[in-house]
Amino acid sequence: MILCFGGTFDPIHVGHLALARQAAATLKVPVRMVLSAWPTHRDSPSASIPERFAMLQAACAPHPELVPDDFEIRREAPSYTVDTLTALRQAQPKAALGWLIGQDSLLSLETWDRWPQVLELAHLVVLQRAGYDAPLPESLARQLAGRWLTDRCPEAPAGHVVRVTGQPPAVSSTQIRKGLMARDPVAHLLPTGVFSYIRTHRLYRGP
Repeated sequence: MILCFGGTFDPIHVGHLALARQAAATLKVPVRMVLSAWPTHRDSPSASIPERFAMLQAACAPHPELVPDDFEIRREAPSYTVDTLTALRQAQPKAALGWLIGQDSLLSLETWDRWPQVLELAHLVVLQRAGYDAPLPESLARQLAGRWLTDRCPEAPAGHVVRVTGQPPAVSSTQIRKGLMARDPVAHLLPTGVFSYIRTHRLYRGP
């Protein structure tokens, strides 16, 4: 399986790494960490594309199973998941292709642009927090019925929802940016190389 994890990574933090490393270990595949260069679901990122990609590289450097990917940067187009998967599928027409998300993202799947096409192009790999099993919206549960697999790579190119169980830290990039602006202690929420980069380049500083 070609497994991708897309994110704005503004900045990348220990929760992102835990999610990706758990999926890589469970499914025994590397994870391509795809920077969402021009995200459509939020305000413009605080850090620039080169800064966010440099932090992504620093975060992945100690983990050979995580591969920084500049695919969306090179596309120079809005970062809709379905468009990224379409381009990846064109490059790999027969490969099993997976898109890694957290369980919270699965709950909002129906808000994604052209979301049914996502499962025509790839498998969704969902990290479910151990002990946390929020019910899906009824309409989504119906549409995903019969698609579920647990802790194994599917053989088909697309169409399944693969459940992986883990316990990633409860942390968000928004929380970290606010902490950095307020000079709160947040170093423990960031990979060492990322925290060093932020300090060196004076990112996320308040007025």
